[in-house]
Amino acid sequence: MHPSKWLCLFALTGTLSPALAQTPPPPRIAYGSVHTNPSGEQQLELNEGSYHASRRQSLCWVAENIGSTAAQTVVEHIQTPPQTDIPETENTRVVSNPDRSSHTITTRKTPNATGQYHTCWHFGANDPFGDYRLQVHIGDITFPPYPFRWQP
Repeated sequence: MHPSKWLCLFALTGTLSPALAQTPPPPRIAYGSVHTNPSGEQQLELNEGSYHASRRQSLCWVAENIGSTAAQTVVEHIQTPPQTDIPETENTRVVSNPDRSSHTITTRKTPNATGQYHTCWHFGANDPFGDYRLQVHIGDITFPPYPFRWQP
């Protein structure tokens, strides 16, 4: 065979291989506040880590590409200023250390129709201002910690 034909064959093989062996997108998570746009649709406004009481912001996260449509155990580890209270609900279990600066929140969640898992945390008047750190685990997937500041 002529060398240029080999080159064409290699070039074609190189372009077909990725198409045949598509890998699923990696799991990812985004943090922010939920806002309602003028049409009434809720959207996540991404946040770089600063939340304000004066704006009544809540901390929300949305995770996708988890690879499962079944219910998963979601564990959130949150580091807070001391004496922070995180109440249990009927669907969550909260374990806190003695000075209430480290909390583990466990929930069983089912993804929404688009395969996303999500949670929103609403700050209260008694939540102390300061530095926080949240780490989310969904099934066997662990996302990097997310540091943020709760301020006036």
